[in-house]
Amino acid sequence: MKTFLLLPLLVLGTALHGQAQTKPAATATTPASTAQHDEDVQKHLLSENIDLSKARADELPDLFERFISTTREERRGWTYRNWSDADRVLARLTARYQQVHSELPMEERVRIRAFQAEFRTLKGIRKVGE
Repeated sequence: MKTFLLLPLLVLGTALHGQAQTKPAATATTPASTAQHDEDVQKHLLSENIDLSKARADELPDLFERFISTTREERRGWTYRNWSDADRVLARLTARYQQVHSELPMEERVRIRAFQAEFRTLKGIRKVGE
């Protein structure tokens, strides 16, 4: 079965070999530029420049609320990259939350879990709409 699937790819590859192919120029992505991009996205989504690895437990509910608020406002115009960027910010927020959640009252933990669930729902709605 694998032979049949690979054969058209080999034929196509052979047919294209040696022909001029136009591809958009790839932009170099360095770790520094990626880190800067992630930092810029995080600053935008949280409306604040903050080192999440040092965020205090009592700051997290507000950070999650700002994150989901920005998501609600902008999501209709987001591309796959925007959703991926937001996923990474949420992952960093959640990682910090997991480190300090025991310092938060139960009602704040429930709020944060609701914000996380809302993000997953909004992202899921996007997938269904496509």
